[in-house]
Formats: sequence, structure tokens, C-alpha cells
Amino acid sequence: MANVAALKKKAAEFEAKKQLDKAIATYREVLDAYDSGSEADPEIALYNRVGDLLSRQGNVAEAVMHYERAVDLYTEGGFFNNAIALCNKVLRTSPGRASVYYKLGKISAAKGFKAEAKQNFLEYADRMQKAGSMDEAFRALKEFADLVPDQDDVRLMLAEQLTKADRKIEALEQLQAADALRHVRKAGVRARGQRDPQRRQRQRDQERGPEHEKRPGAAHDRRGQ
Repeated sequence: MANVAALKKKAAEFEAKKQLDKAIATYREVLDAYDSGSEADPEIALYNRVGDLLSRQGNVAEAVMHYERAVDLYTEGGFFNNAIALCNKVLRTSPGRASVYYKLGKISAAKGFKAEAKQNFLEYADRMQKAGSMDEAFRALKEFADLVPDQDDVRLMLAEQLTKADRKIEALEQLQAADALRHVRKAGVRARGQRDPQRRQRQRDQERGPEHEKRPGAAHDRRGQ
């Protein structure tokens, strides 16, 4: 078993001496120990650090791989803000990295940021379509529609695209799912209204306008006439 603490110290010494090749090689031993599961509490920031060193050496492709590994680990641990920051870093380093839009979409959905999730899933699906990966594009759109089920426009768009691709059965499934979810939402609204009769009365009063509201003292005025 690797002595992670000793390896990290040794790598830092190489880095301080500007011996980046040796520093990276030593850090890789640490990351290998993390990935093997032999370390219970991996230092996720180290993946980012190694990515930076690789980027300084011009090895952008491998640097991005390390950044994305850190994104996955941060996401698994629930550190969504760290994951988002690294995703944005990847896009600055490698703007064409389509997989990052997918990761951002999932993270945004997990945080409840529907608009951001939609934007990133659509971007990812569009890039997959342009790359000729239609199956992956459709799969991603289906995943988004299930993660954020109140986005009917995406499900309907997906149904239209599936129809154009002559995948009519799948298109019908999406249309049926959209219709079923609309009924569920309507039923939920009715149920909430039934549980709160005062709220229903307020809504009716608002719909009828202020001229129908009871004026304080109106009954007294009539009795005094």
C-alpha cells in the first residue's frame, strides 16, 4: 500500500523545484491510490492540482480528464458548487468538451436550478446531434424530461424529433407521458384547493374584482336607512 502522505510531500518538493515531470508522476501515484479505493478520504482538490500542472505543460487533454474526475467526485459528495466551478474551468480550457454540459445539466437539476439544467441538457443534446450521436441526444433529452417533469416543452420537442427520426412508438410514449403528468399536476392543484376553502374563496374574490368585496359596515348602513 502506497504511503500517500509521503508521496504527497515528495511531489510537493519536486513541484517547488520546478521539476514538474517528477511532481506529476508522483502525484499520479497518489491519485492511483485514491482511485483504487485504498484511501477512505481522497483529497479531491489534488485532481484539480494535477490538472493544472498538466495544463502548464501543454497537456490539455489529460488535464481535462483530471478536472472531470474531480467534478465527478465533488458531485458524488454533494459539493455541487465546487463541481460547477470546475465544469466552467473545463469549458474555458476546452470549450468543445460536450460531456461537461451534460454534467452541468445533472448538477443543476440536482440543485433545483431548472432553467440552467434545461439550458445545459439542450446544449449537450444539440452537440450530440451535430456529432451524429442521435441515440445519445434522445437519451439525454429523455433523462432531462424525467429529472424535471414539469418542462412539457422539452418532452414535446423530443416527441417531435423522435417522430422525424421515424421513431413513432417512442414519440407516442413521450406524448402520453406529457399528458399524464399534466393530469397529475391539475389533480394536485384541485386537491390543494379542496384542502384550503378559504384560499378558494380568496381566489374567487380576486377573480370577481374589488367591487364584489364586502365593505366593513355595509350591513349597518343598510339597517340605518
